[in-house]
Amino acid sequence: MGRMAGAPYLALTLALFTGMDAIAKVLTVDYSVAQVMWARFFFFLLPIMVWIKPTRWLTVLRTDRPVLQIGRALMPIGIGTGMVLGVRQMPLGETTAILYIAPLIIVVLSATILREKINGAILGALALGFVGMLVVIRPGSAIFGPAVVFPMAAAGFLAVYHVSTRVLRGADPVTTLTYTALVGVVVTSVLVPFQWTAPTAQAWVLLIGSGVVHAIGQAALIRAFTLSPASTLAPFNYVQIPMAVGLGVIAFGDLPDAIGIGGMTMIAGAGLLVWLAGRRPAAA
Repeated sequence: MGRMAGAPYLALTLALFTGMDAIAKVLTVDYSVAQVMWARFFFFLLPIMVWIKPTRWLTVLRTDRPVLQIGRALMPIGIGTGMVLGVRQMPLGETTAILYIAPLIIVVLSATILREKINGAILGALALGFVGMLVVIRPGSAIFGPAVVFPMAAAGFLAVYHVSTRVLRGADPVTTLTYTALVGVVVTSVLVPFQWTAPTAQAWVLLIGSGVVHAIGQAALIRAFTLSPASTLAPFNYVQIPMAVGLGVIAFGDLPDAIGIGGMTMIAGAGLLVWLAGRRPAAA
């Protein structure tokens, strides 16, 4: 398979993450966001602790950049919280589409922080993505209301997450994975006692399942980027949007209208244009 060897693992990751958001949408009807997020990270950490020998628990946390590892690990908390708050009030497909303005935010961050140049094609992609987001959320309408700020915030956290991951490349993936889970557990454990509702047996299955799905998804993601370059896999990320739309229709009956589908297509197209514009100089 060569450079495409990681694509099946990325597809698995996206399917699992979409399912995880759907589980959150179900759970937040009766349980707090803090409780859902705690379970997501706690039952993500447990498989890691089982996988890693007890004698290596402290060793795996050793890193030359602990502050950056902790800072990066805080981002999935923001991403997850934004998405959980979003899907609680909005359709799964539209919430996921808004999350995918993250590549456009990355461009802006790269230009302002890393001083990377932006050419005309990327400016056009930024404009297309912004218009696509406006089409999806339709400001001034009563379709989604203020809930749109949550996936938009999640997109911001996702952009910072990717930029910090670039800076951390070369670090032990197991160390990075462990920090992600451990920091998530510590932060959510501070909040969850104040918002705890005793789960039913069915809810426990979903809470545990969300953490296991999270762990498998993260492991598959690492495997994907181990087998294939990020530039090769980037376009495949947008498969998550139709995945989320399809699951939203099947599980919740949330069928987007033609305008919403058009906006989602524009957001995905903008992200692909950014990817193509970024590859062009390398091909010259």
